[in-house]
Amino acid sequence: MSSGLYNEYVSIVDGVNILGGYNADTGARDIETFETILDGTGLGKYLIVKYDSPCENPTLIEGLTLQNAEHSSDGGAAYIRANITLSKCRIKNCKGQNGGGVFNDGGVIKDCIIELCSSTSSGGAIRNSGGIVENCIMRGNQGKYGTIRNENGGIVRNCIIHNNSATVSGWPNSGGIYNPSGIVANCIIACNYGSQYAAIHSEGKTINTICWNNQAEEGFGDPIAFIEGNGSSHNAAVSGFADAKDAFNSKFHKYRCDRTQLQIPYSIYRYSQLCRRYRSHACSRLDILK
Repeated sequence: MSSGLYNEYVSIVDGVNILGGYNADTGARDIETFETILDGTGLGKYLIVKYDSPCENPTLIEGLTLQNAEHSSDGGAAYIRANITLSKCRIKNCKGQNGGGVFNDGGVIKDCIIELCSSTSSGGAIRNSGGIVENCIMRGNQGKYGTIRNENGGIVRNCIIHNNSATVSGWPNSGGIYNPSGIVANCIIACNYGSQYAAIHSEGKTINTICWNNQAEEGFGDPIAFIEGNGSSHNAAVSGFADAKDAFNSKFHKYRCDRTQLQIPYSIYRYSQLCRRYRSHACSRLDILK
């Protein structure tokens, strides 16, 4: 798709890739310079990336901006399933019931920014059921049961979840991640607000993850970062370093400081790469917290 603003939706077709960021005149591709936008304004409560039939072949959706979409059911902007990858996309200002930005039912979401989305139920940015979410930034989203709800063996890894809020009533009301039955690895969860578990409520497996400067409602007595089996903390948690080289192929980036070689989570290194790639305010605080 060439650059431009398209006030329409597209349907996912098995094996047919949807690639944005092309110059209509030259055919050159640069997703930053030649932005391809799908805008849901005035289209009613429908997905702008629609899933109509199963995909048996790998199908890639890459280099799109999805914005201003509202859906009355699962997913605000997009609904993806197995064999579908959503990559290098920006999803903003979308609304849905489960997954304000995307409902991921067994697919892959990677290298994306999801911001300013909201849900009336689970996952202000993403509801991830058995899929993979990796190398993503989620910021400024609002919902309950987590900015991302991760379940049914889903994997969330190498992600930054910051400056999100959960103000809709419901338990457990987490501003960051609600992980009832998935895996969270190598993530940073910072500066989120939740009326209860501001950072994370994890009954699944959480490894090598940092929770920092999250804020719960005044008077909430339980830990802000609850990680079952790995301990919990009122405002800072570093979990599971002993298991960090486990089966999830979690990468590390080496950093040298004062002649001492340290290993930091790959998510921190990856975050700096994403900030440079999008040349945005990804590293800045959105100041949605009061």
